[in-house]
Amino acid sequence: MDDLVNLNVGGCLYTTSRSTLTRYPRSMLAAMFSGELDPSVRDANGAYTIDGDGPIFRHVLNFFRRGKLILPEDFKEWELLASEADFYQVGDLTDAVMAEKMRRVTPEDSSKSPKFEFVEINVRITAVMGVTYIGSIETLANLPTFLEFFNSVPQFRGNVLNLVKQQGMIQHFQNFKFIEDSKRMGFFREIVEHGFELKAALCDSYGSKEWTFARKV
Repeated sequence: MDDLVNLNVGGCLYTTSRSTLTRYPRSMLAAMFSGELDPSVRDANGAYTIDGDGPIFRHVLNFFRRGKLILPEDFKEWELLASEADFYQVGDLTDAVMAEKMRRVTPEDSSKSPKFEFVEINVRITAVMGVTYIGSIETLANLPTFLEFFNSVPQFRGNVLNLVKQQGMIQHFQNFKFIEDSKRMGFFREIVEHGFELKAALCDSYGSKEWTFARKV
């Protein structure tokens, strides 16, 4: 299983081991290199060809190698990396990207910087909706649609506010088909009614969408 594999991702060449590529069993790469799928497309030099973003793939591959997300301090291509994580079907990487992004945009020194609360809503091409909340338990207690969403998770149920009090944030991704249309709109309605303003709305070439809301407190 540890034989070397050469990859041509969007014109960028990478070499890694088969065991690295199969580290996350549910990912597309694991399916390709564990025998589930036949990665038959190769370039002139015999490297397996993948139609993904070449430069950003190094972060995907490093996640497979190290089991954690390691990004430079000036990293800005959050949406591109999240989309590639979706493309390769690595849910752990998608979660790590969103968590790291929110960590970096949250002011670290509250005594010198204005305090903000954030809500980020993601709709992925994999039919998954993600909600991230960073803020106070007092605000979250007045957002019933969000509370119901987080309480639907067995490991969060009945403990959502305590988790936010301890960690300052909470995040969950859920299959889109289990969320009623009226509840999807309820997320947006509630945060606007509570003074959150839309700060960014992004849609990538794969069709994934993201909305980031914030309010000063």
